[in-house]
Amino acid sequence: MHYTSPDGRQELVAKSSNAGGNLIGFDAKGKSYQVNTWYQPEIETTARATYDKVKKSFTVL
Repeated sequence: MHYTSPDGRQELVAKSSNAGGNLIGFDAKGKSYQVNTWYQPEIETTARATYDKVKKSFTVL
């Protein structure tokens, strides 16, 4: 999953991997999932809130 905010100042990316390791995220159905975000410093509060919302709602289909 890839999301870029309309103004281009925030990007969210989710990916899956069959490899093991220490990922920030969770394991489901034999795969590891990780959610990352990049943002500019002036929107950190909003970006982190969006990140938390997406992370909590992420569902493996």
